[in-house]
Amino acid sequence: MRHMLLGVLALFAPALVHSTCFSGVGAGVGNTYDYPALGERYYDQHVGSLTLSRTCGTISYGVFTSYAFSEPAPYGTTGGDEVRLFFGQRRTDDSWLGPIEGEAFFEYRVLDRFARVGDDMLSLRMRFGRPVSFAIPEATVSLVPYLFGKQIMGMNGHNKAYGKGGNVFRIAGNNLVSELDVGFAVYEMYGDFWKTVAPSITHSLVLDNRWGYEVVLYSAYSAGASFSVTRFFR
Repeated sequence: MRHMLLGVLALFAPALVHSTCFSGVGAGVGNTYDYPALGERYYDQHVGSLTLSRTCGTISYGVFTSYAFSEPAPYGTTGGDEVRLFFGQRRTDDSWLGPIEGEAFFEYRVLDRFARVGDDMLSLRMRFGRPVSFAIPEATVSLVPYLFGKQIMGMNGHNKAYGKGGNVFRIAGNNLVSELDVGFAVYEMYGDFWKTVAPSITHSLVLDNRWGYEVVLYSAYSAGASFSVTRFFR
């Protein structure tokens, strides 16, 4: 494991050292806690979240935490509490199909009972999309059909898988990037296939490379919504 991690860091080191970097500080709130629109509900009460991130070129890494504020319990002791470390890459490459947008991220997730390692999880998520773009005055409009997959491996041997397909409608101008994502997720827990199908709508906006916001509406067991704001720094 140690040699594999060192190999991954060595592979990404040039991008981390020689690229323009910026940081992000984000805060959010939701009426429930779900992995964003993927069909599994972790906690059915109000939660807040904080995210610290760093992006250098195509490489991103950081830490995310959620916390339940709707019940008087210490941080790290409820189903709404989590700490998630993430590291990955987003890039666009040419192929025989044309440009392909891809991303791959590793995550280590410390769940509700922080003192227990047995319920921690490792996960790998990947997403691939084929943008179809055309130019309008002072902007580029793109439609990006995509496929998303996520594999979670629990320290206790409990494995889960998610799949999601959808389309992103994107408008990118000089000072603005707006995206509307409409998709359907399938949650699979081995032995209980096709457990949940969760439709979702996400709108995100980045303004002047300084401010961003995201709104997520989804239906997993019951309707849910979350809102977050991010401030970017160079």
